[in-house]
Amino acid sequence: MISNSALKNQLLAQMMGKDFQGRTSESNMANLPDLDQMMASVEDPKLKMLYNFMKLKSAGTSGGKENYIKPEQKSAARHVKVCLTKIQELEEKENMLNARLSFSNDMLSRLASALGACSCFGTDPQCTSCSGQGRAGFTTYDPMAFNEFVMPLMHKISETDQAHSNEATESAEKKAATHSEAIQ
Repeated sequence: MISNSALKNQLLAQMMGKDFQGRTSESNMANLPDLDQMMASVEDPKLKMLYNFMKLKSAGTSGGKENYIKPEQKSAARHVKVCLTKIQELEEKENMLNARLSFSNDMLSRLASALGACSCFGTDPQCTSCSGQGRAGFTTYDPMAFNEFVMPLMHKISETDQAHSNEATESAEKKAATHSEAIQ
């Protein structure tokens, strides 16, 4: 059984005047496997529309008057090509977004393990893992993830606190010196 995606790619190749191997062909529909039989089992309306367009295009190029393609049919054919291109672009965008979502979910899961939290962070009362109780510290944390995500922050906080402490000490010493001078 040929997949919808493979069938769509074959039909797109036909629209561009190419056979399955990418070679230019005068009458590609004649070279197609029995697509009528394959299309009978396809339920995707876009593929059926594309196939019907291809049959119309093939009939219009066979040279007979009875196969003349009217201008409105040519316009519809152009519209179908544009729509198919948009569909392909949207499918590519969907794949990219799915990859980003998968990456984000992986990162969220790693961060949750670093904090000993459920991946829902205790925000989902219907969660089968924690019943909405899985905030940080809910379970044992993952030391490697903790070192990756939390320790850099802890070092930064420590450095910042040390800098503030040094500034406060210097400021206090200046005030004390100024006060001492004022008293004398």
